[in-house]
Amino acid sequence: MEPGKDPSDGLATQPIEVDGFMSLVINPTSVQMPYPSKLSYHRGIVKSGSTLDKVEGCRSTVLEMVKECAEELYSSLIQFAHPCVIKILGHANRIKEDNCSHTYLALEIFENTFAVYTRKQGPATDQNGRFTEEFIALISDVVHGMEELHSMHHCCPVLKDDDIAVIRKGDSASAKIWRFKKCVAGKEERQKDGDWVRLGVMMFEVGWNGESRDLVDQMRRGKLKGRSILKHSALLTVRKKFQNVLELNFHISVYYPEESNQDKSNEDESKDELDVSELCAANLNTYLDKKLVWSTPGWMNAPVTKQTLRGFVKQLRIVFEHEVKHIPPKLTKEDISQLKKEKDLDHSLQASCGNIIRAVHMLMNELKLNN
Repeated sequence: MEPGKDPSDGLATQPIEVDGFMSLVINPTSVQMPYPSKLSYHRGIVKSGSTLDKVEGCRSTVLEMVKECAEELYSSLIQFAHPCVIKILGHANRIKEDNCSHTYLALEIFENTFAVYTRKQGPATDQNGRFTEEFIALISDVVHGMEELHSMHHCCPVLKDDDIAVIRKGDSASAKIWRFKKCVAGKEERQKDGDWVRLGVMMFEVGWNGESRDLVDQMRRGKLKGRSILKHSALLTVRKKFQNVLELNFHISVYYPEESNQDKSNEDESKDELDVSELCAANLNTYLDKKLVWSTPGWMNAPVTKQTLRGFVKQLRIVFEHEVKHIPPKLTKEDISQLKKEKDLDHSLQASCGNIIRAVHMLMNELKLNN
């Protein structure tokens, strides 16, 4: 659908009556979406009142369905008034020339669906596979929309990218869910949990770096649900990632000062190596001074700190606060080549010690420091 074009252009002369006091005027020509879809999209206008010829009406995107009943979807959508669930305008039925019953669902107008974003090397990721800020905002909309559905005992049992409309206004975009059903009694919790798994499956083709793959893997295995998904490092902006590290360093310095761990010998530290997969908030004090080995980008003059989790967080804090000091004025050809590939500090750190950084962000979630 072309942005800015009047959806009434070329509309059929005979409206389809809905409920006696509402008319749905549909353009018979289908609107072509950027990616193939089994749905047929039209432009339309919804009118209501006793003097339809004097009413301008509300512009809409009209979905034409053959097997699925628009009235059933309408009855579900009419229950919601949430910014992440699409606004429903009306529905209609009629028998077409093929003698099949066709139903029409009128929704607030949109030009694209989530299918635009669930493609490799699409607008969801940058050139190194990191989620763009726009895609992060859209996923946030989907998560909040699903939580609203769940609160009203609904779910998305066959979630597909076409089931999420993307509405663009100026430079901003928002995602709104339009297809869902009432949960089945006795299966509600399982169906709700399945929504997060299905969202992870839908995102599978999008993310292809280590960070995004870790997010999708945890969602598909049911380890991340609801708003906890949004706290994974793959869905944080670079600014938020750096801020998290600064907050964690401050938390450690206040609640776990290094002086309280002086009784640990250097010999113990060198033998007791930390497995970051075991890192958790409950035993943070016992993990802080275990041996931890990591590498830093070859082009960076990283400050020297102890080879422990405490030292790792401290080193990142120093680099983030004084980034310019740790970028050498002269780079070798190898360093320049590496920088061209990794593009920025976040990409470089993900490439060199991404598994530890992801563990640090998960620790932030447990400590509830990134709310």
